[in-house]
Amino acid sequence: MDEQTLTQLEQLKQNLENQRRQAQTLVTQTAETLAQHQQHRPDGLALTVTVEQIQQELAQTHQKLRENTTSQGEIRQQLKQDADNRQQQQTLMQQIAQMTQQV
Repeated sequence: MDEQTLTQLEQLKQNLENQRRQAQTLVTQTAETLAQHQQHRPDGLALTVTVEQIQQELAQTHQKLRENTTSQGEIRQQLKQDADNRQQQQTLMQQIAQMTQQV
């Protein structure tokens, strides 16, 4: 081999070695990042959960939220009706007391 080819091969070898080191560093960093990420995953969330499963669970949660909101509205209406009834009962009791005093 001539000197120029040998020099080119040495440079190529050095470039490939540099790329290998960079790739190895990236693999190590990625593994560390993945490990940190997995440590912070929500409790009860399996690593094998799919996007579809998460979307289905999210849809179910939205449905429960709508149902709870409806229930809250119904309960608020009942509480308002109870307060109105108490007020009306108090007014009637006052009217009865006035009528008994007049008699």
